[in-house]
Amino acid sequence: MKPEVLKLLRHVMLTGILLFGGVAYWQSTHRAEPPDPEHLATLRWPGYLLCLLAIGGMMYFRRVRARTEPAARTTYSLIGTAMAEGAALYGAVYIFLGGDPSIFAFGVLIFLVTWAALPADPEAV
Repeated sequence: MKPEVLKLLRHVMLTGILLFGGVAYWQSTHRAEPPDPEHLATLRWPGYLLCLLAIGGMMYFRRVRARTEPAARTTYSLIGTAMAEGAALYGAVYIFLGGDPSIFAFGVLIFLVTWAALPADPEAV
């Protein structure tokens, strides 16, 4: 994969994350009935676990990426970015269901950190 394609994909992924997060937040502020706190507490911890798994995956793919040939490095960068995207989207779903935006914010932060930790340039290690 060319680095330009990875950069474009990351921007498209970020746009989707932010749009879904915005819609979820807007919907959660216009809710007629309050959500059940017991169910939200059950859904909060898997969100934080996904964020931790995304961090672990980012660190793992950073090591794998450093040992592989330059042609395959962008693929590993994309995989690590996709893991962080999953955590951020789970956070948006959590907001959509009535939860607070902390998981979403943490997931977006991890997603943005992958841009620096797993660069699009295959020559950068």
